[in-house]
Amino acid sequence: MKIAILSGVPIDFTGGGHRPAHLKRAFEKLGHQADYYYANYETIKPIYDLLLIEYPYRQIVDNLQKIRGNAKIIYDVLDDWKELKSNAYDKKTEDLLIEAADVTIAVSKELASEYKAYYVPNAVDLEFVDSKKEEHKDFKNSKKLIIGYVGFLKGWWFDWDIIRSLSLIPNTEIHIVGKCNGIRNNFSNVTFHEETEYKDIPAYINSFDVCIIPFKPGKLFNRTSPLKLYEYLAANKPVVSMKTTESFNLPNLHYADTNEDFVAMVSLYKNIKQGFSVEGAEGKAKLIREFVEKNTWTERAKQIMGVLK
Repeated sequence: MKIAILSGVPIDFTGGGHRPAHLKRAFEKLGHQADYYYANYETIKPIYDLLLIEYPYRQIVDNLQKIRGNAKIIYDVLDDWKELKSNAYDKKTEDLLIEAADVTIAVSKELASEYKAYYVPNAVDLEFVDSKKEEHKDFKNSKKLIIGYVGFLKGWWFDWDIIRSLSLIPNTEIHIVGKCNGIRNNFSNVTFHEETEYKDIPAYINSFDVCIIPFKPGKLFNRTSPLKLYEYLAANKPVVSMKTTESFNLPNLHYADTNEDFVAMVSLYKNIKQGFSVEGAEGKAKLIREFVEKNTWTERAKQIMGVLK
């Protein structure tokens, strides 16, 4: 099958670690032709069997009749554009896209419910994670509890109060990997790694003792599917997150109701750093592995192809 992915970001955005880029590679692994388009949508030739549209841009909608040909159209709702207040978002344009689409899919349960769409959450490139087992050179032999976060630091959902509270835990290091967009806070034990390529992300995660998702609870968080969660779990790392409707019942995955709970859950892992054994660790790792193997990007690509049948 010939597939065109119409995205709103370049394929090398975040080093190619975003949903549309992952789906392109997954479709190709399944033997499909997957071409990626960012801007200049009017140049797309009507030769495709499927148009996977990742952003509700006016330029895409205005050119659909010209570029569609005999293609099926899937609209992928990968964010709550209304809540994000994106300057490029226009509800009338999105309504036209939904009307033109044969199928709508959505990244979270709440968005799937609102859009009457198929639920297709994010996933993990397990082959990529498995191929990179080394820890980052800057972290080796640290005796402190290493707390880590990988991802965006959007002001409207990233909770700096949690970072401030975590920074008060004695004998810890906090490492934040991702684009900070000039955001900085003066915490003595917080290090920012802004200029990081996607290929280096596993080395950071492998170095963390506990991984965090410090997002503000609420509507916006409930409508996301944190891609980093799957990458943390694929590395068999404990995860502490604020509570969300996109939750899973897995070992070593902890959801906090309050910032105080969040800090307490992270603090528990100081014992592991000090060499205490974890009861049932092998069985827990097996359950987590089974989960990530069912939630790869290849499985998501199969799921998307399945909704067309």
